[in-house]
This record gives sequence, structure tokens and C-alpha cells, in this order.
Amino acid sequence: RPGLSDRTNFPNFWRTVLPDTFCNAAWVAMAKLLGHSSITAVTGETQNWKSMTDALVLAAAAESIELKGVDLTAELPGFYGYQMSIDSQSAAADVAKGLRLLGERIVILMMFHKRNRLVLCECHKLGYTNVIWMVLGWLPAGWWGIADTDCAAADVTQMATGFIGANMQFWRSDMSAQLACSNSMTAEGFRQEWLRRQNTSLDNLNLRPEGYVPALEAATTADAVCMYAQMLHELLVLQQLPLQSLSQRTSQAYTKIQDTFASTNFEGVAGTVKFGPNRADPDGSIIVQQMQNGGSIVDIATYSQGRLVFLGLNNLVFGLPGEAFFAGPAGATSVSGRAASFKTC
Repeated sequence: RPGLSDRTNFPNFWRTVLPDTFCNAAWVAMAKLLGHSSITAVTGETQNWKSMTDALVLAAAAESIELKGVDLTAELPGFYGYQMSIDSQSAAADVAKGLRLLGERIVILMMFHKRNRLVLCECHKLGYTNVIWMVLGWLPAGWWGIADTDCAAADVTQMATGFIGANMQFWRSDMSAQLACSNSMTAEGFRQEWLRRQNTSLDNLNLRPEGYVPALEAATTADAVCMYAQMLHELLVLQQLPLQSLSQRTSQAYTKIQDTFASTNFEGVAGTVKFGPNRADPDGSIIVQQMQNGGSIVDIATYSQGRLVFLGLNNLVFGLPGEAFFAGPAGATSVSGRAASFKTC
């Protein structure tokens, strides 16, 4: 729930996982580096997605990127784009017609995967192809191939190919780092032990025989447990606060707990866990990835504190001629290639 980041309404809330709203700045930064000064977006129902459109409006303004589309500002302040509030082929068809008429090359999809497929299918029917879609990176693996539209799954997959996904970076970049809440385990050691207990590998996080999907949030859950344990150590061991004060939930104890959380700074599985002033969300990173031919997901860049940094591991590949270029070298903050705009008549 991105709304939990609001310190006015939730002054004492803390979390170790980044909300989806952080993805917007990464998407917008990527669009700008690809040479675009305008984009559009499709959002879901206001109740669930307004916090995302709010964040997109702010991110676009910060990068001087124009949001184009239908004026939805009466309900979604500052937002121009399209809205699809139900899982409906007819609603998707209306959105697709608007997108094709607008002709933007980069389209952010702020919806769950069913609606994404419906929109891709309807755009396929209209010949609105080679779009650079930007989507949430935590959607189920292979979401584009689920056969629940009246388009062939292969056609929807082709439409999705090249999309840019954004998600929290759950595994720190330096996996050899020693974890603060372990005497001997590194971040990589934690990951391998977690995978061993799931009886799987990092490239196979599909539904397990036991009926659940292994979640990367195991990393941020471990960091949350460590954060709580460090708070207890600080208050009970170092400050010698009586256990009774905590168990009775005194105002003094509660204030000390909040102060300790605010000063959190330790090496966790997802990275260095710390919080900015009056912030509920950690100073984490977004991983930017691309879906390429064959359905493989490759790492492209990370986004943190206003900077998009390329990893130098893969090419960026889009659908028009000449649109394959190196996303690097490692540490680069720009790329030489650009993604063409659609020509309009």
C-alpha cells in the first residue's frame, strides 16, 4: 500500500520493502534517456491506483516529461492518460483506440496483468505495434503468455516483447557482504539457503507443488526481522531499558522504539537498510529489466536516489530497425542509443 508512506496519516509506520510508487521515477528516467519528452499511461481504478498516478505526475514533472492523453485531472490530479477500471475487452478496446490515435511510443501500464493482456490484444488488432510498454516487474512470470484473451497467446507475447519492467531490487549488488544479523552468513549465503529450502533455483520461481510461489520478499522480510531485532538489542542490552517497560507499552518505550527505528543503519539482504528524515520507506533501489525475445528477463539498470545507473550486462532491444544497443558500460548513467518516436500524419 503506497499510501502508508504518508507520514501525516501514518507517522509511526516503517517498512523495508519499497512501494510500487518508486517505479514511476525509474520509468520516466528511462523514457528520457531513450530520447522522449512525452509519454502516456494507462491506469486502473482510482481506489487502487491513484497513489501511482500521483507519483507519476511528480516524476514526470521532475524530468520535464509531458504526460499525454485524456484529461483525467478531475479525479486524478495532474494526470493525463487513460483509465481502465474493469477487466473488460470493450474497455480495453476503447483504451487501445485512444492509444493508437495518440501515437506515443512509450506507454506505462499501471494495472494488474489481466488488463495488460487485454490492452495488448486490442492494440494488436489495431496494428499498434512496437510500443515500448513499461510495467510492474513483480507481475507473475510469463504473464504475457496466459491465454485468456481472444488473441493468440503468441501474438500477445510478441506485443509484450521489449517491455521495461521495474521492481524493487531485492538482492543487494554486493552479495558477498556480511549480514549484520548473522555471525557468519553473507547475503549470498542467505539467498542460497532460502533457495535450498524452497527446493528451487533463482530462475524458477514458479508455483511450487505445495501450492505457493516463492516470493522475493523473503529478502525484505529477513531485513525487517533484523531491524526489529536490532531495535530490541539497542534498547534492552545497550540502553538497559527494562523489559517491563516494553511489555507494558509505556509511552517512553514507544518513543524510544520509534527513535531507534529512525536511526536504523545496517547491512541487510536487500542492501544497506536506512531511512531518510521522516521517511517510512527505506533508501532502496529499483531494478530495471527488459523482456526480450523468447521471454527472457534481463537486468538493464538500477535506479536509486534520482539516478539511473546501467549495469553493462545486456543490450536494450526494441522493435524498430537499429534499436539494439549496449546498456552500459557498468556504471554509465546514459546510453548512446535512442528509441524512435512514431511518425504521425
